[in-house]
Amino acid sequence: MFDKPTQGVLTAAAALTITRFMQVVMDSLPQAAAQTFLVAQLDSDDQSWAMVASIVGCIVSIAYLVATTELDADKSLGFRTNFPMVHGYIPSLSAVQEALVLLGILLFVGGILGAKLIALATLAGASAWVAVAWCSAEASALFVLRFFAEGRIWKFHFQGASGLMPTLLMHACIYLGMLAAPFPFLRFPGYCGPLPYSASIIYNLAINPAMVYSGFYLGGNRVVLDTQHVWMSLAIGSGVAVLGMVLMGCAMNATHRHTFYKPHSFRTLCDTLWEERTLTFMPDGTVAAGLDPSRANVLTYTSDYWVSIDKLRAWLANWDVWEADQPAWFTHKGIGFQNRIVQYAPVEALPRTVLLKILAKAKDSEGNALCVAPDATTDLLVAKVQAYRKDTSARKRAGRFAKAVLAIRLYIVAILISYVDLAGDVLVTLTLLQSETTKQSGFVTMGLTGFAQVVQAIISLAMGQGGVAAFTALVGAKPLLDTYNVLSDRPLTRGTKHDHELAFTATRAEEIALQSLPQGFYQCLVLLQMAQEGETTSWVQWASVGGAALSVAFIVADTDRGTDTSATFRMDYPLVYGYTPDDNRRAWWVSLGTFGFIGGTVVSKWVAIATLATASGSSAAVWLATECVVLLVLRQVVESSWRFHLHGLEAAVPSALVHLMFYIVSVAAPFPILRFPGYLGPSLYCASVCYQTIASPLMLLVAFSMEG
Repeated sequence: MFDKPTQGVLTAAAALTITRFMQVVMDSLPQAAAQTFLVAQLDSDDQSWAMVASIVGCIVSIAYLVATTELDADKSLGFRTNFPMVHGYIPSLSAVQEALVLLGILLFVGGILGAKLIALATLAGASAWVAVAWCSAEASALFVLRFFAEGRIWKFHFQGASGLMPTLLMHACIYLGMLAAPFPFLRFPGYCGPLPYSASIIYNLAINPAMVYSGFYLGGNRVVLDTQHVWMSLAIGSGVAVLGMVLMGCAMNATHRHTFYKPHSFRTLCDTLWEERTLTFMPDGTVAAGLDPSRANVLTYTSDYWVSIDKLRAWLANWDVWEADQPAWFTHKGIGFQNRIVQYAPVEALPRTVLLKILAKAKDSEGNALCVAPDATTDLLVAKVQAYRKDTSARKRAGRFAKAVLAIRLYIVAILISYVDLAGDVLVTLTLLQSETTKQSGFVTMGLTGFAQVVQAIISLAMGQGGVAAFTALVGAKPLLDTYNVLSDRPLTRGTKHDHELAFTATRAEEIALQSLPQGFYQCLVLLQMAQEGETTSWVQWASVGGAALSVAFIVADTDRGTDTSATFRMDYPLVYGYTPDDNRRAWWVSLGTFGFIGGTVVSKWVAIATLATASGSSAAVWLATECVVLLVLRQVVESSWRFHLHGLEAAVPSALVHLMFYIVSVAAPFPILRFPGYLGPSLYCASVCYQTIASPLMLLVAFSMEG
């Protein structure tokens, strides 16, 4: 449609076809199946013509979408140019024949879909587990059939989607398409393939009666739709599908009928294109003549489907000529030919120039460049590139595994902070609201939670993180957002990697200072007051307090380890970060020590403050306010300014809020990161920890002396 389509390996027509296919199998089909299943469970008196008409309309719309997609794909210049042996079955010279083929596709897909919906609804109505097991067995059988049809290659043929999970996901989509909406383009080798496509069509038409019979056998009394109507509807749907198949077969170009049933693997197709295709529709919309651009286009697919090493070696021997001439396909960024050859081509097929180019940029596991003499033999270069690729592959696997473990750990902590802790607060609130004597405490608990979310949103805006960050803070999902931004190459909010790591650490500190610590302290206070008045406490309250103490200790230990081992922080501030040993065992001992240190501090401080507040709320308030003011004065003395050093938070109000956070954290959960100059600083951090350790028993002594 546009003169400058988006760049990539896929042509615009291919991308549009795949998008429509995914829309049908991932959206339209599940909705149609759910609607049919729900209507089938209703009594005849409860069913209306509007419900049936809605299902029929859904079937017709899906069939129409398939037919129009096929028309666009099969008559596409790109498809007919690149794959003339597959695409081109729809006649172009006769409008009548074209209309008949489209009508045939409409009837064929509509009939298949209608019959399958009836069969699935009947079977699932009797037993959903049997229906799931049935479909799973069919999907597995289709995968095996495709595996053998493709010459024992199981990977999907698109580079980037050839891994295990993408391949299984694509197979699930192909199975769903073949199950109820068999796009004719699925006969293309690499998707379903001609033979599995035709075999699947015949199988589905034949198996539908067996599914209906099984449904009636397993639970006929629960399938409330009249059995005669089911069999009649199934027969009509199957008959319409067969009529559409006959109409398609008679009206299509005779030269392409064999593409619907004759075995043809994708690797065989690539071999044919390698030898015969001399005109290629490129991803940027241009048409290139000659074998070379065609072969470069063939190599955009998964390397398992490439031609033999001998053919590839003979062709790549022209590399020096291409580097001198710089043809468009050789330097095209959308194709990425040179990078693809360097990464995926068998080493035995690479020319000497490419081998030297790979080794010139290669580095070992310690980052040292590999030294290779320019006059080294080709066999030696091949051996070194093989060893380098093997080492690089092992390092990448280790890196992916480490990243996956890190992601799991970070997301678990993010979920713990975001919703487990929040859910605990909500449960405590509901528990307190059930009693008239504790209803006020319930409202306070609710207010503390809301206050924490609002302040986090304000801080997010002040730090320049944008509206998305502020909104996620309001709904309690800020830790999840920051975790995604730290792990992703494409974060959802603006900022550098350092900015996202800083926001990640700040959010955890905010959650603890604004939510976990105040909530834990207040719940301790409520428990003491209820015990003093002889009221029965709930296990939910105790679980909330205990869970909050453990989560605070764990989050502080995990956050501090992640921050201190961050490559960014260690590079920018080597004088502060780096106390965690590189040895994994010793690092875990440090984290365990941090966990115990924080956990003990939290519990002792909650008990001390809650006890003093129970004896005299005003005394506790004066004590804490005095500590907060003294800490502010000490920060002024140490830093020569009480204002916060980060841009956007240096104003009076933000700086006061930040100081309040620092004080709350230093009282009960002293993050080791607080020793960073500009926060508390090393000396003030150490003095604060020592003071708070001594202050806790003093608080208890004062409370007991007041007969609290």
